[in-house]
Amino acid sequence: MTEAALEGVRVVDVGGPMTAYCSRILTDLGADVVMVEPPGGDRLRRMGPFADAASDTSLLFGYYHAGQRAVTLDFGTERDCRRLEALGAGADVVIVSPSPDRPLPGWDPISQTLAWVADDAVVCALTPFGLTGPQHGWRATPMTSFAMGGTMIRMGPVEGPPVTIPGRQQWDEAATHAALAVLAGLHARPNAGGQLVDIAVHDIAAMRDFVVERYSATGMDPAGRKVPVGIPPTGVYRCADGPFDVSAHQSHHWGAFLEMLGHPEELSEPALADAMLRRELFDGLVEQIGRLVAERSREDLVERGQQAGLPCSMQHTPAEFVADRQPVARGAFVPTPIAGGARAAMPGPGFRAEPPITVERMARPAAPGAGVADVGWPPRPARDPVPDGAGPDGQALSGGPLAGVRILTFGSFIAGAMAGCLLAELGADVVKIESLSRPEVLRTAVYAFGPPRTEPSGVPNTLMYSSLNGNTRNLSLEMSTADGQALFRQLVAKADVVIENFGAGVLDRWGCGFEVLLESNPHLVLTSLSGYGRSGPRGGYLAYGTNISGFTALTYAWGQSHPTHSDYIGGQHAAVATVAALRTARATGLGVRVDVAQTEALAAIMPALLLDALVHGRDAPPLGNAVAGSLLSGVYRAVGHDAWVAIELEDVEDWNRAAVVVEREHLIVSDAAATAGRRRELDAVMAEWCAAKTSHSAAHLLQRVGIAAGAVQTSEDLCRDPQLRSRESFVELDQPDLGRYQSWANPYRFTVTRPGPSSAGPRLGGQTGAVLHEWLGMSNDQIDSLIARGVVFQG
Repeated sequence: MTEAALEGVRVVDVGGPMTAYCSRILTDLGADVVMVEPPGGDRLRRMGPFADAASDTSLLFGYYHAGQRAVTLDFGTERDCRRLEALGAGADVVIVSPSPDRPLPGWDPISQTLAWVADDAVVCALTPFGLTGPQHGWRATPMTSFAMGGTMIRMGPVEGPPVTIPGRQQWDEAATHAALAVLAGLHARPNAGGQLVDIAVHDIAAMRDFVVERYSATGMDPAGRKVPVGIPPTGVYRCADGPFDVSAHQSHHWGAFLEMLGHPEELSEPALADAMLRRELFDGLVEQIGRLVAERSREDLVERGQQAGLPCSMQHTPAEFVADRQPVARGAFVPTPIAGGARAAMPGPGFRAEPPITVERMARPAAPGAGVADVGWPPRPARDPVPDGAGPDGQALSGGPLAGVRILTFGSFIAGAMAGCLLAELGADVVKIESLSRPEVLRTAVYAFGPPRTEPSGVPNTLMYSSLNGNTRNLSLEMSTADGQALFRQLVAKADVVIENFGAGVLDRWGCGFEVLLESNPHLVLTSLSGYGRSGPRGGYLAYGTNISGFTALTYAWGQSHPTHSDYIGGQHAAVATVAALRTARATGLGVRVDVAQTEALAAIMPALLLDALVHGRDAPPLGNAVAGSLLSGVYRAVGHDAWVAIELEDVEDWNRAAVVVEREHLIVSDAAATAGRRRELDAVMAEWCAAKTSHSAAHLLQRVGIAAGAVQTSEDLCRDPQLRSRESFVELDQPDLGRYQSWANPYRFTVTRPGPSSAGPRLGGQTGAVLHEWLGMSNDQIDSLIARGVVFQG
């Protein structure tokens, strides 16, 4: 039996709600986590849903902190500062979120050092805007972070305010990156010693959906919230038992759609196979399809569609999702201890592995009660000294914390490519394998910004492909040939990790299934990504991001599907699981198979949406821009075309500051209960006040008095953002076929293991010869022979 990946690792979390999901991941991986909370308790303790109507036991707090210990410390007292120092001295990892409104003892913002941590501790600082820059002291909430990140402006109805993503997902996504950085820092610690990594939620938000790349190539996107729904049959249709979602993005999907419906006469015209004609006939075709499915069962349609090769899914409510046969069969919702010896089903880790790299939740205690007096650790075991030239001598080590790790990836589209890209950003040698006869789909013209570009080989290239494959190398290998499969197994013998997000069974058909690969490399990590996981009754289902949004009930809660959200979340969780599994493989000498389902990764950052359904069997109503637990939140119109500002008042202090700013002192209250009857008035006054200001000036005025506010930024706002520019959060890259363009920069700012310069995505086969020479020691003659036989291609 293997231990969990972080068994024996000691973590102190002083970051509060922003870092809660980071410590959730580390706890699931086996770390001993102590959370430090202020007098009065962590904010999440006061946020619902609660265990029952008469209980003050927050299920949300229980989800994030089950299996941890807690200590309440008042940093205004010398005694509690000394207790914090004692905890820090024994920790391997310290997670912080320093801010002006809650100063952290021992934190020096100039040198960015923490006085009370051990020399070899990994310190992760996760903050709204980073530790540097003109807005580093600004306040934020998940809602205002989402507003400023460039995505919210496109979400919501065409008329009216943009709509924030439900729950705490923007912060939990950034916390996933923080967990990845912690794991990478622990991996590097034997050579690098202790170091700090600076991660900003704002940097992470700016990485998504090609906002920077698109603006760099084409300028401002005038579409606003007119998010295209695709060409029929892509869309959402209502069946007799509820809505279902079709994502028909490839030419062969029309035939699969007709097969799903039994080839109805109404759609039998051969000319309809032309997607451009279907676009011209959009309204009438959508109406016709709606009539054809109105009396049919969506479960039957989805089953028939999937058998025909059509990505489609049911659109669930939360209660339907948690009861669906796929997550039930996979045990996606795990028994978790809560107060009083009870248990509740809660979202499990966003990844799984065999042998396990996580611990069972029920093997750990419930989330700790408030007001715990003291916690501690036995003395730290002696550690080997760090080699000269590493962190303790103040010298940066080039290459990133994962330098020396070798990864082969077939990862395609967003989820698979993102997993490899993030590991490359952390310094791993990531080699993407593509076939000249069947290049990656993101290279095709439909994913281009502006005119499509072509490499000398005749293979197309796009900014989407280049962005998602930055810092990787490319080896073109024909896996459909016996020689190609044999060469791949040779490469696997020299690799640490293989990543794939093929349909089920592809590696097995190539004679390269996990058990076969273990013969070449007994301690290999194989990471598989898919929509629904590699097991269960829907394990072979095809899926795009809109399918996953609908299936997991995100569409229900948000009022719209998102085409890529689950891809990013799945790719990030795959990167976390890969580094954790690598730690286990190296400790045990055993191979590890990682299985990441996008449905489960997304569920792991949606507890606020799912816990009511899991524990109480009810669907929480969609909230729009009303944030649960805050006194007032909204997105208000400002001066200018489609200009908005997001504002959230979390507590009485925020409320009263806002009343003063908008010159309505009569709205000042003494406690939260008194705000209930005045909320409508302050909301109206806030709307009037914002309507006379630009979104940026309104945000600045509110931030000046410590209120969380932010402009709902357009792509142009984001690319001119002074905070991002100050932190050099964008980088100009030069790709030989695409030219110069701007992309997001490495979001992991380590003080010791610093990565090399960023690079654009490579040409297909651009590094074939170099990889074969470096990894396998092949001569030029051997490589030329493989090229001549069509086994590999050199771009």
